[in-house]
Amino acid sequence: LKLERKIGSSRLMVFTLISCVMVSILYIAVAVGLTWYNPYDSTYGSCAVGFSGVLFSLKVVLNYGSAGHSTFFGLTLPTKYLCWFELILISLISPHSSFLGHLCGIGVGFMFVAGIFEPIFKITDQLGIDEAFSRLQEQYNYDENAPAPQQPRGRMGGMGRMGMMGMGMGGFRRGYF
Repeated sequence: LKLERKIGSSRLMVFTLISCVMVSILYIAVAVGLTWYNPYDSTYGSCAVGFSGVLFSLKVVLNYGSAGHSTFFGLTLPTKYLCWFELILISLISPHSSFLGHLCGIGVGFMFVAGIFEPIFKITDQLGIDEAFSRLQEQYNYDENAPAPQQPRGRMGGMGRMGMMGMGMGGFRRGYF
């Protein structure tokens, strides 16, 4: 939601679509380059599927230029460098995750910050996508001042106070365990 307010609804939608395509293109380009440089590298033959590269690009755009600090696993880090820390941490925790895919996502995020996609945004602005989002926002009362959804009254599932005994299972008191 913060990113949507920072760059706008239509730009967020367009950037997400651009990121889906550009992360994949950049991944393929880097994989081909690594294979050309080192023919024994297995990057070209590997498969990277998922949305995490796009999430990294969105994270870069959101946190770029931030002067704040974030606490992550007990470490206080500058927020603008958090994506790099997460890239390394995810690679250490899950070594089979796509390091290159996440790195390409960070690269696409920096492309956005550098303004490379600005001509595409100008075209989408001329098409009136922003106006369509504004009409949609007015129709559904989608704004920051909208009241929060009401919480339902009463109990919403769970075992409540009765636990397993209320379900006719006897719980632990009959010595089943």
